[in-house]
Amino acid sequence: MKSLPATEEKKTTGALKTEIGIPNKNENKRLPQDFSIGELGQGTVPSAVYLAVKDFCKSLTGSNFSVKNVQFLPSVERESIIALIGAIKPNQYRLGGGRIEGKDRYSLLIRLIGPVESASGVVYIQLTNTSWIIDDLSLEKDTKGVFDPLQYKHFL
Repeated sequence: MKSLPATEEKKTTGALKTEIGIPNKNENKRLPQDFSIGELGQGTVPSAVYLAVKDFCKSLTGSNFSVKNVQFLPSVERESIIALIGAIKPNQYRLGGGRIEGKDRYSLLIRLIGPVESASGVVYIQLTNTSWIIDDLSLEKDTKGVFDPLQYKHFL
């Protein structure tokens, strides 16, 4: 093995420029992504809305879940949501970007993640008097992606 003299070791170049991938002050804030619900995080919704939905999602996970948390839903929807949450047994949640639905009404994408399965949907929240109230919830079980190697015949 050949070693370099001390004078040649000092000639090594400095670190490469690290500007790639680091947003500058003119770029929008970058948020992590979820494949089902897209961009995660508060986005453009007010922080009070985000925190209220975050608390609601937390109440749907693990031992925090109670039927009382979805009492506001019509009975048919409530029963299907309770059955779905019972089947998935979510222990994590993700909040996606929100959008304005009307005057003092917002919707946020959510994803409930269990040990094996997950569900994605939308939470609707509205300002009533002086507090934010969850007024609708829509959830659907996520379908598992199926890998079909035969669709890539041109690689074989």
